[in-house]
Amino acid sequence: MVATTIDRMRAITRRDFRLQMSYPFELLSSLWGVAISVFMFYFIGRLVGDTDLLSGLEGGYFAFAVIGVTVMGLSFSILDVFRSSIQREQANGTLELLLASPTSLRALLSGSLVVPMGFAGIQAVAYAIFGWILAPEALGPSAWLRAVPVLLLIMGAFAAMGLWSAAFVVFAQRGDPVSGMFVQATNLLAGAVFPIAVLPDWLQTLSHLVPTFYGFEALRGLMLAGASWASLLDEIAILAAFDIVLAAIGIWLLRRALRFARVMGTLGTS
Repeated sequence: MVATTIDRMRAITRRDFRLQMSYPFELLSSLWGVAISVFMFYFIGRLVGDTDLLSGLEGGYFAFAVIGVTVMGLSFSILDVFRSSIQREQANGTLELLLASPTSLRALLSGSLVVPMGFAGIQAVAYAIFGWILAPEALGPSAWLRAVPVLLLIMGAFAAMGLWSAAFVVFAQRGDPVSGMFVQATNLLAGAVFPIAVLPDWLQTLSHLVPTFYGFEALRGLMLAGASWASLLDEIAILAAFDIVLAAIGIWLLRRALRFARVMGTLGTS
């Protein structure tokens, strides 16, 4: 049974890879975009200069922003992949056939995750390399490796919200508001590209309701402030708790949405 599930995941991955490679310039254009955004933040960092808001963080605003855009690029891919996979299968009229076959929902979602995450990983590595070149003291390989567990937890929060997004698409047969709202909340309230200290007090309070806030706090503490793991256990524990709760709710919502669509006969339509 395990081998069969893995074979189905591989088949879905091969299909997605062939589709992705039919647009060879997409990766090149995305890497060009990475280079442009890195240099843009580099010069913004020179414009901002040293600021008390980033005191204690090595690399200044440039390192702060590169970490944010790297994580957001990688995490948005995992947020979007479940929704886009469900929508593609609906549009092709194959979702109902896939789910009626021995292909499990887990195999479908897991197989659909491999190619987008692979290409997002290439972009993340490109961000890290450019950051290393321009801020070697703050963004060296050892700093990124040290922060991998926190990065995985941040991606877990986005994956959980991706399940919510996919459930909404199946249920409402429309584009979902979930992914956009979560990304916007992260950009504004979690400190993705600017410190939340610039926000008014009431928005800073709301920031603590966004799971990725705790991820960015821990990530930059480890990479830029030289913080120890012990000093960041609270942030890491809160983020992990968010991941577990959001993922459990997301799985439940998606299963309920699929069951509802089967009853209503809308599973194979988009």
